[in-house]
Amino acid sequence: KLAGYVERLKQSILPNWSFLKKNKGLAVVITVTIDTAGNLLEWKVRTSSGDPSFDNTAKMAVQKTGQVPAPPAEYMPGDTATFPIRFSEEDMP
Repeated sequence: KLAGYVERLKQSILPNWSFLKKNKGLAVVITVTIDTAGNLLEWKVRTSSGDPSFDNTAKMAVQKTGQVPAPPAEYMPGDTATFPIRFSEEDMP
């Protein structure tokens, strides 16, 4: 069930992501901190792709999204929760 929620997060962010250069195999993991309403409060690179511009485009997509589906209560240990999301070139719209 957690994997399903993380996929919903990713699908909410992907429409805001674009990267012009194509290098096969690039992937970045961004951790996002979300409140109970689904507001994206914080995001940072957890695992870099090795290409800073690629990583930055993923972070900017999260910032541009602003809000995602609210997390299920069982994933909220308090007022916020943090989830890792893996973005790869294969995910690009």
